[in-house]
Amino acid sequence: MMMKTTILRRACLSLLLLMGMAVNVSAADYPLYVCGVPITDANRQNLSQMLTMKGYLKSGTVEFDGKRTITLRNVQMEFHGVNTENPLGAAVFMNVTMDSSGDGELPGIDDLTFVVEGDNKITGGTDAGVCVFLANISDRVVFKGSGKLEVSFLRTSTVSTVETRNYGIVADGNVSFLSGEYRFNCSDSGILCYKGNIFFGGGDVTLMGGIAAVSYEGDESTEPPVLSPFAKYDLINDVQLVHEGEEERLADASGNVLKSVRVIEQDKSIYLFVGGTQVTRQNKDDVLGDGGSVTFDGKTLTLTDAHIGTLNQYDVKAFNMDEYGTVNGMENIQVKLVGENTTSGDGWNLYRGTKIYGDPYISKRPNATMASLKAVGRWGYHFIDNLTVSDCSLDLESQLGSCLSGYTEDAFRVEASGSEGILHVNNAYVKAHCQRQQNGYYPMAKLVVDASEGCDVLCPAGYSGDNVQYFWDGSVIIGNCGEKYPLSVCGIQLCKGNIPYLNEGLRSLLWLTEGSVSFDPDAKTLTLNDANLNYRVYDGDKQVAVIMNLEKGPNSAIDGLNIVLNGDNHISFTNAACGIASYREMNLCNNGTLTITGDDEDETAGIESIAKVTFTGGNYAVSNVEKALLCGEVVIISGKYDLKGDYAAVCVGSRLIAYSTPRFTLGPGLEITKPVPYDWKSVDYTHYIIDHDRNIAPHVMISDISVATQVKNAVAEQTTPTWNTLGGQRINKPTHKGIYLKNGKKVVVK
Repeated sequence: MMMKTTILRRACLSLLLLMGMAVNVSAADYPLYVCGVPITDANRQNLSQMLTMKGYLKSGTVEFDGKRTITLRNVQMEFHGVNTENPLGAAVFMNVTMDSSGDGELPGIDDLTFVVEGDNKITGGTDAGVCVFLANISDRVVFKGSGKLEVSFLRTSTVSTVETRNYGIVADGNVSFLSGEYRFNCSDSGILCYKGNIFFGGGDVTLMGGIAAVSYEGDESTEPPVLSPFAKYDLINDVQLVHEGEEERLADASGNVLKSVRVIEQDKSIYLFVGGTQVTRQNKDDVLGDGGSVTFDGKTLTLTDAHIGTLNQYDVKAFNMDEYGTVNGMENIQVKLVGENTTSGDGWNLYRGTKIYGDPYISKRPNATMASLKAVGRWGYHFIDNLTVSDCSLDLESQLGSCLSGYTEDAFRVEASGSEGILHVNNAYVKAHCQRQQNGYYPMAKLVVDASEGCDVLCPAGYSGDNVQYFWDGSVIIGNCGEKYPLSVCGIQLCKGNIPYLNEGLRSLLWLTEGSVSFDPDAKTLTLNDANLNYRVYDGDKQVAVIMNLEKGPNSAIDGLNIVLNGDNHISFTNAACGIASYREMNLCNNGTLTITGDDEDETAGIESIAKVTFTGGNYAVSNVEKALLCGEVVIISGKYDLKGDYAAVCVGSRLIAYSTPRFTLGPGLEITKPVPYDWKSVDYTHYIIDHDRNIAPHVMISDISVATQVKNAVAEQTTPTWNTLGGQRINKPTHKGIYLKNGKKVVVK
């Protein structure tokens, strides 16, 4: 048996390599070849005529729709394969992408579908080479239809000096039969399935050969079954699976590998429900029958642009559960997403080993749109033991229950406390949040997140420890983070993966109640658009800012970060350190407004920086903090500023950096109008603006001196005349002729 295993593996590998050898082929519009001829838009309308002219097709028609479906209609074909000098012609159909050198290394059309109509027969074979009906290198190939297909590739001689290989199907992925009648009678093997499995979801399938069928253990499942719940077997002895290394073969009750097997449908329903409808043999090709497509092949539930009223009904018939809602579902169900899918209703219940996935080849292409599933339900989404999400976007919203809960089987349908489920995320995004009511939270359950394969918890909110994460605020986004940036907004560190979901994450956490926030890493620009950020730090971490230009750890901040203000913006915080913090140079600009309100705590600031901060335009108001501006250097080019601090309005140098002289610059026409005069007080190289009584000023206003109303209001509090030069410099009394400002009005002294 072991010798047969080795020979079979070598045969499979060599055949796939043979199909991918460097050959001289013209570029195909589709990764599909028929009898060695590439299918293009120019010839696909005339496939039958072309095959007839080449002598392969005797009668009937072969059609390709330009997408993923090949239709065989009453085909009578003779094909004898070829020797290794022309490997592309070794298969009647070959589904593989050829690169520029002719090497077949990339997958072909995924879910390539053969529809059989009428009576189809393909005969032939070879005594000195390779002859295959289908060589498939893609995720899955599907057979369905109401007709018959018989493939017979046999040796005519038992004596040959060249190793021959006559197979029905050689696949580098899964092979699924949904409906129709099939007979593969080939000298070596009916089906050879490498890196995939054979699913008998329906129809009448007969496999004959040196070995009836072989399936290698697939990449996506640790125990991939070959047989489906729809199948029964027309044999005297019961059928079982025998394993040799990674290979699985059909065998009789004594363990003898079967050279012939017939798999036929039986009328059997299973505990799988979609939209309240139980999946059966009769409806599996179109479970719901209304809009989009929902099919089941015995292993994989495929949703194609489907819009489902509910993916389960918790109190009636649950998805992948029995009719009483108890644990009795199918293990290792695959839910494949194609296009954009939506569900609504009562949430889901998923049994152990469920995998939700999209096409990995598509999802990793630049600018490609991932397959997606948007689900909004009254109750939460639950899975038993483990759930895998791969190469897709999964967006879950729960209105009444916990968002996404993982349970052990014993703990299922019990309180979440003490239950643990493992969520595996691979090259995917999982977004989940609960609607929260005024009287409290609806938390996510205790959940273990295994996002080690290029994914991170992008919007964490809650506590994580002991590899178990409690998302007590009911919101989380998990996905590919990619390049990280030393910039955070409301505790969310920005990265390439979460920038598109930033506002969604902030809103779900209730940190962003109005407007939007965006970040352009190439331009180093964070833009506030009528944004209202209200951030609360529950553990009172005084090292946290609402907007923080510093990555946690030793890495430096973004040098030259731009914060652009559009419209009316508000930043408020509780238990945090400040509104905006930067540890490299920063620029605030544009003509919008920014109001920063703290929580009246010690050691708080409106805007804090160890380096220079430049202000250009805009209208700023800071209040309810210890220090309004706490910066290494301040440059104000234009704009209006109302800065209030419980201790100091403006502090240059501070505890962050010490200068011997204050580094504070005002642009042309700007002046400090409250309090006056404009002077400094230095304490340990820290510089504060002081008022006329030499007290540290807790409130200053900076604006264009030409705005008379501001000057008038500023001097109204003075009980004695105040003299200033036209440049704004405070003097006791004029001693020379000229024009001065007395209590804010121009006076000529002669």
